Amino acid sequence: MVDMPRDRMTKNQRQIVASIPQRKNRSYTYCDRRHKNYGHTCRHQIWERAQGDYILYVDDDDYLADWDVLKELDCVVEPWAVFPVLRHGNVFFNLPPGIGNTGTGMFIHRKEIGRWPDSDLYEADGSFVEEIVQKYNYRIVNSRPLVVQPKSSYGVWNAESWLGEKIARFAARTRTF
Repeated sequence: MVDMPRDRMTKNQRQIVASIPQRKNRSYTYCDRRHKNYGHTCRHQIWERAQGDYILYVDDDDYLADWDVLKELDCVVEPWAVFPVLRHGNVFFNLPPGIGNTGTGMFIHRKEIGRWPDSDLYEADGSFVEEIVQKYNYRIVNSRPLVVQPKSSYGVWNAESWLGEKIARFAARTRTF
């Protein structure tokens, strides 16, 4: 299931999503609530609609490396798993999982583990991982990068705009992780 903020998608992005064939085990919805909390509203909201066993979160400015990514994740039978991503042109895969080491598109988890935190904090992904690492065994998927993160917004809403990009660059220079 893909949940995307409709108001932030370009016409071209909507056309691409519309061109993907529908399947029984794959669905697309749009996040219908405006938010300014790094997409956490959408991730929290989608949990109720998800029908599969596992949930993979991919931000609207990231993408799957290719069509075989989901097949590669079929090896996961543990409650959750971490895998490498291509972040800003470099392979990113830090262990152990946790805050600063594991971001939104770097893990998959069984739906039964629970829903995304209803949080406004930029670090909600790391907090979620910190919580589940204490409770569940996980698999390390030693593979090529499965998700591509072309650039970081550093938690700045609308970072693709001229002003947003300037603010994100400033945040990148001043942020301490």
